Amino acid sequence: MFRTVLLAVLIALAVAPAMGETVYVDDTLRVGVRRNANSVEAPLEVVVTGALLEVLERSGNYLRVRTPAGVEGWVGSMYVTSNPPARHLVEQLRAENAQLKSELQAATSAQPSPEVSAALVEQLDSLRQQNEALQAQAADLGESGLSAWGIAAALIALFIGGFALGKRHERDRVVRRFNGLEI
Repeated sequence: MFRTVLLAVLIALAVAPAMGETVYVDDTLRVGVRRNANSVEAPLEVVVTGALLEVLERSGNYLRVRTPAGVEGWVGSMYVTSNPPARHLVEQLRAENAQLKSELQAATSAQPSPEVSAALVEQLDSLRQQNEALQAQAADLGESGLSAWGIAAALIALFIGGFALGKRHERDRVVRRFNGLEI
């Protein structure tokens, strides 16, 4: 019994690494370019995924094509597409990603020159001083400005003065009208 259990454990341990392994199916397709459509003879040339083929003729489920090497022959239409394969798109995206990374690195590492930095610091200090001076002036105006009661008193005085001037003007007009006689 102990031998059977020990043998089962050893077999399980030996098989376990093979069970946990992950593998992928290769996405490289190999297609034979043949002399005739529906031909079973050996291919004239074998093309792989991503090869650019020039279509010369269509016949049912077959295409007569010209390969980059100039070989003309027939391939099944189910093996070709007008869209570029994923491998080419991934290569393009990797190249674009590398270019963007280098641009980002260049942009983040670019520092202004010491002269520009010093000029910016001086300008910032000057603007801070101007801001402080303007805030002080605003505070002085707020303290020395007229209060609401002072403005109200000034308006009442102006109203009374205007009324008195109006009355006097009216009296002078009547006096002139009657040649110096006051009524």
